[in-house]
Amino acid sequence: MNKIMKVSICLLCFMIFWQMSVSVGAIDLTIYYNQPNEYVISIPKLIDVSNGKVEEEIKIDQANIEAGKCVYLRIVDGIDSQGNMYLTRKGDSYTKIQTKITHQNMSSGIPLNTVFKTFTGKDQTTITFSDCMTLDSQPIKAGDYQGNLVFEYGITNI
Repeated sequence: MNKIMKVSICLLCFMIFWQMSVSVGAIDLTIYYNQPNEYVISIPKLIDVSNGKVEEEIKIDQANIEAGKCVYLRIVDGIDSQGNMYLTRKGDSYTKIQTKITHQNMSSGIPLNTVFKTFTGKDQTTITFSDCMTLDSQPIKAGDYQGNLVFEYGITNI
């Protein structure tokens, strides 16, 4: 084989290799960004019902909530199915008084585990604690009474 033929073969091989290495292609690239739902909820930590009926606000501030979603609010512990909350006298687990917790969207008490308010942005709502009374219609015995409510909130579909 002569030198020209060897060079031609080498050139041909190089061109084939180069052609394979610079072939044209396409890639489908998806760019993704997620901004999570953000909100600040304000629920009072202590409510004094000693002086009768009390109205308390629950607020959502700095709300950035995805379209088609909302923040739900419900009470998951501390009331019965009619919205009655029982406060027990300290040092005497048998003596109880009750207050009914209502919301402006409901004609009666807030039932346990029932969503009573949804928020789609910055907003507020009011819950009401009725005058306290004994279970047996007798005067309330002196002492400190206490009970606890547990609220649940989170994001759900509208």
